[in-house]
Parts: sequence; C-alpha cells; structure tokens
Amino acid sequence: MRELEKAQRLALRIRSAIVLHHRWTMPVEHCYALGSDLGMDPEAVHRFLLQNPGAFPMVSCDVKFSSTARDLVSQERQIPKEPYAAFVIRKLLMLSQKEMLPTAKLLRCECFDFPELTRVFSHNPSFFHWDRARLLWGRLRLVSWDPELAITAREKTLAMLRKVPEEEMFGAGSGIIPLENDGGMETIQSPQELARLYRQPMISPYDRSRFSVVNKELERHRKMSVIHEFLSLTRSKSAAVSDLHDFHQELGLDEQCQDLESLLRSDKRFFTMKMSLGRMVVFLNERYDLDHTPALSPYFQAKRRFLDLITIEESSATAMKAI
Repeated sequence: MRELEKAQRLALRIRSAIVLHHRWTMPVEHCYALGSDLGMDPEAVHRFLLQNPGAFPMVSCDVKFSSTARDLVSQERQIPKEPYAAFVIRKLLMLSQKEMLPTAKLLRCECFDFPELTRVFSHNPSFFHWDRARLLWGRLRLVSWDPELAITAREKTLAMLRKVPEEEMFGAGSGIIPLENDGGMETIQSPQELARLYRQPMISPYDRSRFSVVNKELERHRKMSVIHEFLSLTRSKSAAVSDLHDFHQELGLDEQCQDLESLLRSDKRFFTMKMSLGRMVVFLNERYDLDHTPALSPYFQAKRRFLDLITIEESSATAMKAI
C-alpha cells in the first residue's frame, strides 16, 4: 500500500473514531492501534499526527479534532445520505435483468462508497424489498419501476444541448477527460468536440427489450450502454473492472473478466482504461456536469474536503501526482 493511501486511510479511521467520542478527543494510543492495522508503526503514526495539527491537534497524550475538521463533519452530517444512496440503488436495480441484486455485492463494491447501506435497505420499504432469507445477506428487489428514473445523465445532457448553445454549455477548456496519454489527463478545447462526444449514438440501458437482443452488434451496444450508466452512478465516474465484473450476471455482461476488458477497450469514445493500485480501472470519458465539475456524490465531496486538510510526507509526492 502506498504512503499516500495509508495516510488517507489513517486520517479517515481517526476521524471516524474521534466522531464516536462525545468530547471530540481520544487517547493517542488508539491512533497507534488504528495505524498498526495499516502496517504503520507508532513512530510513523506519531509523525503523521505532528504533521497534521490542522486536522488532529495533539494535547498531552490526547488527539483532538480541530475546529475546521469539526465544522466539516457537521456539514457532512447535514447531507441527506440515505435519499442519495436510495436513488442510486434504485437505478442499479432497474439496470439489472431481474430487478434484483445480491446485497453482499452492493456491500463490498467500493466504487459507490455508500454509508450504512443496510439502514438504507431497511428504511425504504417503498423502494426495496430486502429478502434476507436467501444466501448471505440476502437479495434486494425493486418494489416498483419508476419511469422518471429511467433517464440517463447522458440523455439529460442531450436534451440540454437542444436548448443551449455548445459554447455556453461547454466553455473552452472545461472538458477534461482521461485519455491514454502516458496515463495523464488531456483537455478537449473545442466545445463542438465535447458536444459531438455527447451526441454519439447509444441505446437506452433501461429499455426492457434489450435483454432479448439476438444480434451480436446490438448486444454489444446494449452492454456498452449498461456499463456507461453504471459508471455514471459511481462516486468518481470510474470503477475497477473487477467491481464491474462482479455484477456481470445481474447486468447481462461478459462472463469472463478478460472479455469485459476487451469490450471496454474496443471503443475509446466512451471509456478509458488505466492501471491504478494494481487494478485495472475503467473511466467514463463523459464525466463532467454542466458546471464543468466532476459529478461526484455529495458525501464523497465532503470526505475529499476533509482529506484536503491532511499533509503528506515529501516521499509521497510522486504517489500524489499519480492520483
């Protein structure tokens, strides 16, 4: 595990532990224990704490929450997490062949980063039926189809393009998408080129007749549209191919992970492949909203604001550039 990832995970673990304490403080020994789970010795954890007084000021043998960090946590608590998670899960269920997903797969999928998923399942009986009698953790079923949710983010953008001039919708330099250019990011300067990318034809992944397709080319387009919508629902508009493949049976994708990678590589208009932390990750090229900012989930953005307080050692500069 890289130093940057270790530091971020330690920061989030300390944050979670301190939040549980009513006085916003805890003994430094608890931080050492949290660091040991990540392979960090007490000296490394202590050095990390000393580097980050803006988030975790140390007083004697206790670690506290700074006022800035406390304000960020208070802001995060005001975000309606359950409705957002319920919205995404409903769309995932509508994407699936049988409007049903194994709960265990949702719980272990890292690309959505949902908090307290079991609470979301049990507190929304009008949206989901949680069948816990079958398999480990059971299955989640869609209660009813919602036609208002059967609209992709791409279709909404196309509708806007019919009303708003391309130059107004996509300012010059606003579209930054990951392209295979030494693993870096490349900027599309032309609003017309960005609009052309959004106008590329794609069938609706919510078309219920798509699962009866027999034509190979139409089947390929169906899979592309399902993957496109799946990625648009993730927290950072990207996912490990292994996470995506975990849902291959429910979404009607390729059984073999290698075949799924080949499918994603076959059309670079929509997807970009890149190795990250030893895993192959697929990025959605059309991943920017009309305000030209990444379409991230609100509580993921809140978490990033907290991590912006964290200082990383100089040895991690190279790793930071790779993120």
